[in-house]
Amino acid sequence: MTGNLLLGGREPFVCPRPLEAAARRVLGGQYEPPAIPDHPSIRRVLDIGAGADAGAFACWVFLRHYAFVDCYEQDFDRAEVCRRNAPPGAIVHEQTAFGQKLPPADLLKITAGTSAHAILDGYRHLARVGVVMFEWCGEDRRASLERLCERAGLRLFKSVLDHVSRGHEVWIRSRAVWNGERYVLPGGA
Repeated sequence: MTGNLLLGGREPFVCPRPLEAAARRVLGGQYEPPAIPDHPSIRRVLDIGAGADAGAFACWVFLRHYAFVDCYEQDFDRAEVCRRNAPPGAIVHEQTAFGQKLPPADLLKITAGTSAHAILDGYRHLARVGVVMFEWCGEDRRASLERLCERAGLRLFKSVLDHVSRGHEVWIRSRAVWNGERYVLPGGA
């Protein structure tokens, strides 16, 4: 384990070496969306597959939105690391999110590999989520997740190709349009 990642004056962020690169990307703003005028308020977050980045996303979103975070991680060791790194008020559920009755959230982030589609498709509060962030692996999985987001009325605001067949996307419930310089609301300058 290493403890050389610091978070805003808190204790060092502890991360197993194999997850360090992923944690650094997340803490460095991998999921930072573009500035949009009608960005939804973020007060409650579900971080599914939280152990993939040792809880870094929970810390990142807490520092930006001061949101309450529910982390789901089924691997015992990764769940323990998430608990160690969790921001104040975060809850780490040591269980899979697949097949669970998940609570409502303003932001849903999924790093769950092959079960991402099933989790997103089964999330009964999707029509009210303001932001969906997910990692994808394989074009077919990417396309199926995108269709679910489109059907829920979300719009793609960020898509990053991390590798030939892997990336991450940020979908937001927004009316903003690009005017050539920045996002504005329809009818705005």
